[in-house]
Amino acid sequence: MDTVRADTAAPPPYDWLVRRYAITVHGYPQRGQRLRLTTFCSAAGPRWAERTTTLSASGTELIQARAVWAAVAPATGESCALGPGFHRVYGPAAQGRRASARLSHPRPDPSAPSRDWPLRATGFDTAGHVGNTIHWQAAEEVLAGLDWLPARAEMEYHHPVLPGDRVRLACRRTPGRADIWLLNDTTRLASARLSRDPGEPGTGGAPAAGSDG
Repeated sequence: MDTVRADTAAPPPYDWLVRRYAITVHGYPQRGQRLRLTTFCSAAGPRWAERTTTLSASGTELIQARAVWAAVAPATGESCALGPGFHRVYGPAAQGRRASARLSHPRPDPSAPSRDWPLRATGFDTAGHVGNTIHWQAAEEVLAGLDWLPARAEMEYHHPVLPGDRVRLACRRTPGRADIWLLNDTTRLASARLSRDPGEPGTGGAPAAGSDG
């Protein structure tokens, strides 16, 4: 979403923090295939916006990712409203669709097996917390122990992972699904869901009309 900086005359008065990802896999690219990547602002809310990115080959959609990003004030990190510059550039693409920033993953299962998830200095970004890829590495760790590939993967960000956090990776596996949590003591930092069924209800569906929360 930061391409707004290149599309407007002046930089917007906010930065972006990811709130939620949902990735749907219809097929995997093959070696030597010519791929096409498209991305656009697919919906917006008062203080956040959704970007949809699609990977396709020969006109067939392979993978689609939807990400909801929250606008924050650079000086304070507080949530802030989207400005007129954003709507001028991205409003035509969003076409009035409303994005929801609600999170819907289940609370951590106290009985789920867990283990330490060590942090490294290289995982922290300029905002002082770990980058988004660190959360996906935890999901990849769980994926490596499954005997199936997911058709859908979701990630929800609840609290930043900060230096000094003692992070634990917890996972509950059921047939065709894995629920994953990154925890600091009992605080839920992030949650992920891997699903074998692409149609399983979750957080990355089409924006609900009139929903802004």
